Amino acid sequence: MGNVLVIAEHVDGTLADHTFEMLATARGLAGQLGGTVSVGLIGGSDAMVAELGAADQVLKIGDASLANFNPEAWTAAARALIENAGPSAVLIGHTSMGMDMTGALGASMGIPTACSCTAIEPPPRRRHRRRRRRRRRCRRQLRHERRYRPVSPGWSSAGHQRAML
Repeated sequence: MGNVLVIAEHVDGTLADHTFEMLATARGLAGQLGGTVSVGLIGGSDAMVAELGAADQVLKIGDASLANFNPEAWTAAARALIENAGPSAVLIGHTSMGMDMTGALGASMGIPTACSCTAIEPPPRRRHRRRRRRRRRCRRQLRHERRYRPVSPGWSSAGHQRAML
């Protein structure tokens, strides 16, 4: 399944606008992959959980130390969310908070990261068909090449033996 996790950002008790933009993008991506959308809310309030109703699931890590952004604490919380949810994709905003977390998450978990993305598309599903077509083409070329035999000086076509000079 292609589950998508969105890490929500909030400042001064309000959710950032790009969190809702990422939710819309995640909804489209999860629809193409056949999965669900989850939101990871780190240090948010219960009122924020109600605002994130567009998600299928809201995963909240509530702790007084996470109320304000701290890169080390938020990165550890985001890592715990990713490990527990096991998503196919994680969306984090391209903000100073997101850039602090993304680099640390990629390095600590050994996963690739991509920044400054303007669009997200799932990989094409026809990949295996292309490989088969390529194999068929190669086989056709080989069959075609087998019709021709190398000709060298002294070669006789009758009986495929070398002619004696």
